[in-house]
Amino acid sequence: MFADYALWIALFPALGWLLISLFSRALGGRGSAWLATGMMVLSSVLAIGIFLEAYNAAPVYNSGKLQELYKLEKEVKALEVSEKTGVISSETEVKPAGEAHSASPELLALEEKVAALKTPAPGQTGILTSTALENFPFVQEWSWLSIKGEAGMPFGIYYDQLAAITILMVAVVATLIHLFSIGYMSGEDRYPTFFAYINLFAAAMLAMVMSKNLFHVLLFWEIMGVMSYLLIGFFYKKKSAQQAQKKAFLTVRIGDLAFMAGLFWLYSRLGTLDIPTIIAQGQSGELATALGGAAFGIGMLLFIAAVGKSAQFPLHVWLPDAMEGPTPVSAMIHAATMVAAGVYLVARAFPIMEAGHVTIVIAWIGGFTALFAASMAPAQSDAKKIMAFSTLSQLGYMFLALGVFGYTAAMFHLLTHAFFKALLFLGSGSMIHGSGTQDIFEMDHLAKYQKWTLGTVWIGAASLMGIPFFAGFWSKDEILHVVQGENLPLYLMACATAVLTAFYTSRMMIIAFHKPKTISPWNAAVWNQQGEPSLNMTKVDLDEQNKLEHGHGHGSSHPHESGPEMIVPLVLLATLAMVMGFVGSPLLADNWFQRFVYYGIPEVPPLSSLWVGFIVSAVLVFVGVGSAFALYWNRDHTVQIAPNWLTRLLQRRYFIDDYYYASVAKIAFDLQFVFAWFDRVVVDGIVDFVGGAVTVIGDSLRRVQTGGVGWYASLTVIGAVVMVLAFAIAFAGGAK
Repeated sequence: MFADYALWIALFPALGWLLISLFSRALGGRGSAWLATGMMVLSSVLAIGIFLEAYNAAPVYNSGKLQELYKLEKEVKALEVSEKTGVISSETEVKPAGEAHSASPELLALEEKVAALKTPAPGQTGILTSTALENFPFVQEWSWLSIKGEAGMPFGIYYDQLAAITILMVAVVATLIHLFSIGYMSGEDRYPTFFAYINLFAAAMLAMVMSKNLFHVLLFWEIMGVMSYLLIGFFYKKKSAQQAQKKAFLTVRIGDLAFMAGLFWLYSRLGTLDIPTIIAQGQSGELATALGGAAFGIGMLLFIAAVGKSAQFPLHVWLPDAMEGPTPVSAMIHAATMVAAGVYLVARAFPIMEAGHVTIVIAWIGGFTALFAASMAPAQSDAKKIMAFSTLSQLGYMFLALGVFGYTAAMFHLLTHAFFKALLFLGSGSMIHGSGTQDIFEMDHLAKYQKWTLGTVWIGAASLMGIPFFAGFWSKDEILHVVQGENLPLYLMACATAVLTAFYTSRMMIIAFHKPKTISPWNAAVWNQQGEPSLNMTKVDLDEQNKLEHGHGHGSSHPHESGPEMIVPLVLLATLAMVMGFVGSPLLADNWFQRFVYYGIPEVPPLSSLWVGFIVSAVLVFVGVGSAFALYWNRDHTVQIAPNWLTRLLQRRYFIDDYYYASVAKIAFDLQFVFAWFDRVVVDGIVDFVGGAVTVIGDSLRRVQTGGVGWYASLTVIGAVVMVLAFAIAFAGGAK
């Protein structure tokens, strides 16, 4: 029933954008805001309905049998490794060195048990309790780009478990962000325009997730890019916003070019961009054969697209500066749209990544970015930028999990992260709204004035840090568990990231909520008196901007709590941040998430294999939290703890932005003179030549038009004589 109307999940906010764009004056500011929010509510209701239908239609796996399968496959893998290294059982025939060993009876027996669980004999119980309904995944198609009756490239919807859970997350989070924005953006210029933009932003993300064809994924991917450009630069009078929107747009375009090239290459090899076809071929093994050696190149190009969109190293530089946009925009980008799109693309194109053996690259880029971004967050004083570096790091976790085949773990963390990161960004917006500053050092004992904000943001922080039983604990721990069994160096990087996450998050909360207002100690640092190098702005640029500074303190000099329109979304998100993790917890819900969202066969480890990981994860968190409290709770928080060289290195983001401006941007800047010369001399020269030639020819023909009847009669006679002679010569030639 609901599935028949799936397209309206994206059409509702798109319709909101259209109506506000056409009738904003008639609707007014509040009318536009509530219209946009109402459209998102309708999308959320429909998304919930279709999710429930997908839940009832999807195949059902037996959790107990999956745990048994997990243990058997681990035993098979361990025995295979031991036999390859020469450590074999007594029943296995010992062969001379260099000769292949036959499988031992133990290994054969284990493999038989695995096969029996996957494909049970009639009358026996396997891992599958019930199969999917005949119409699942839900698919709809409409004729599009059809030429002369041929199929063309139909526009279609593909609604499987991954799409169902992602669309539900995007719709609900975006709705709460819209609701928060009604109060937060009140009084801003272009108030209706803002809601038109975020409506279309949400619509593009929803349409991208449900697209059946990778070409349409690219189409809506690009619409998101345009909307992010407009929203990051929403405060267009600020030069920093102008620079940030250009930086984001151009950086992400690098990935988009890779996306297009990858799709062209993929289509040339497969003859289709149909997602269900690619998934089916990937699971049957046909995809690797069809793509051959091109699989790695295609997979890398698609991954580069995800690196750009999800701001992974080395294309990470745009995301921290995207904080120049309004806080609800930051929440949309970091939680519900944009950066989540990159993770979704890798998950959706996972068969290609697997066939091309790109996964190891994904794992190392993700692991490095997680630690790299987490290392910079403790040196920031802007609340939104601390959260921005946190997003970079958490996205790195997701890519790390995907790279070590932790498909379910990555999607689980994408889900929980959306809720607690939206909460943290909107919470930081409430902090900024109530204090009039984004600098945590300049916030004055906010715990005294913002009780609701304090409680909700601490819940988001606890989830981000991974404190036991909050949502982030379960999803992060699942990633750590998956990585631990696959790659020890990456596991150690993930553990170090967990400690840093707990440290910088606790630091932000202590200083912002529990410390008195002070001048930010780092604003006076020498390296911060040179302008804003990450945005290529000089000190003069900053001084000029400060005269026109927008500031979002709503004119208040005294800290205060936010209004109900902002508090209600915070409370709802805080509730979800507390309970959402239990859908994937091994303690409750019978490992529901692991049995619902997966690639291939669900992987459900038994609880007995997870306790050590739970303890290690909790210890890592409390090391980070304890370090932050030891350094900031009872000490002067204005005293710089790290040495100058390290603080400068981290605040300047390892000078990577400086390098890009000094190299890539400078080359592009210098090339403008070459292109200007080419335009002025060659292009203009050709145009001027054509124009001059036409002028000369026209002037010559003008002289023929004398206005004299005798002259015209003479020309007519001459023309007639020429024609007669021409015909005579032609007939003479034909006669021969």
